[in-house]
Amino acid sequence: MKFVKIIILSALFISGTTVLPQTKTGEGSNTATSSSSSEENAKTTKDNTQAPAKQEQNQNNQEKQDTQDNQEQANTLEKQGESTTTEGSSKTYLMATGFRGGTYHQIAKSLAKNNILSVNAIPSGGSIQNIKMIRDHQADFAIAQLDILVNFALRRDRIKKNVKIVLPIYREEVHIIARKNFYSLDEFEEATISIGPKSSGSYATGRILLNALGLDESLVYLDYSDPNYALSLLKNKKIDAMIVVAGAPVQLFSKLKPSFGDRFKLLPVSQDLYKTLTGERLPYVLTTIPAKTYAWQPKAVQTLAVGSAIIVRADMDDSVVEKLIQDIFSRQADLIKTHPKWKELQKSAVKTFATIYKHFLHPAAYRALKNIQ
Repeated sequence: MKFVKIIILSALFISGTTVLPQTKTGEGSNTATSSSSSEENAKTTKDNTQAPAKQEQNQNNQEKQDTQDNQEQANTLEKQGESTTTEGSSKTYLMATGFRGGTYHQIAKSLAKNNILSVNAIPSGGSIQNIKMIRDHQADFAIAQLDILVNFALRRDRIKKNVKIVLPIYREEVHIIARKNFYSLDEFEEATISIGPKSSGSYATGRILLNALGLDESLVYLDYSDPNYALSLLKNKKIDAMIVVAGAPVQLFSKLKPSFGDRFKLLPVSQDLYKTLTGERLPYVLTTIPAKTYAWQPKAVQTLAVGSAIIVRADMDDSVVEKLIQDIFSRQADLIKTHPKWKELQKSAVKTFATIYKHFLHPAAYRALKNIQ
């Protein structure tokens, strides 16, 4: 299968709709999702014929609607969150994470467990929703994919103004889990693939990967289920594969028994696909998920990775941001015991990051990272 030129997708998701054509709904897909997708695409086609001023007005209206929707969802999610208060803490912060069993959720809980930050770790749809919740002051902290955040910030003034980076923390691996009869991504034509909710970073990355492979809506069926539900669909042969972007080891996949590997496997990302993506200046790196990272995974698998970061409201007190960074580094050894991804945090790397991404950092974070010893 030939690789095709990539359309940069991630900057298009913040408005709540996409400019992508309507996607087929697979056997495991939700009918309501298909209907929603159709309505969104119809709206997008109409919007593309309007004058720029009208498009800007529509964008502002959509952002207002997003704010209202996010507030309602934030209230619901807050009730579902896991509140963990650190010793001697006088305030508990709302932290948007990701799906239950995902690495975002575990990282947030580890901050509280090690008496670093008192948080109500609420599950969410993922990076895109997390960015919106910070933008709209429905969360104090969150975790998000760096590629999505930077693309959004470059194109949306409200996000650039209201959402700031505290600290880059680790790389997230692209997990592509498929039935055993698949040997490469090139074979996904006519397959049913779950790429996560449209509010997730997995969704954005999944569309980018499939687009790079030339798999448009006429060649693949897409499902937008939460990873927990998508896994059940995969086990029950309702879908052929699922794409999840999360730091390995992902708790959801770590719970699977060795027998899972009798029917399913992690698919590798080829060198050619990697070159196609980096040729478009997308911030992916090649990495390896080591053998036995999961009990059902006997061999090492080459895949892609992208950075993640703790993000915060721009108006968060400087003292809170500075203390968070100081405590993370001073207690990194303890954090590693709660999740191995904390091993990837390196002072030299974050100092370099602070120089490159100065304008995306919270001012207190920039000062702390530049002066860290």
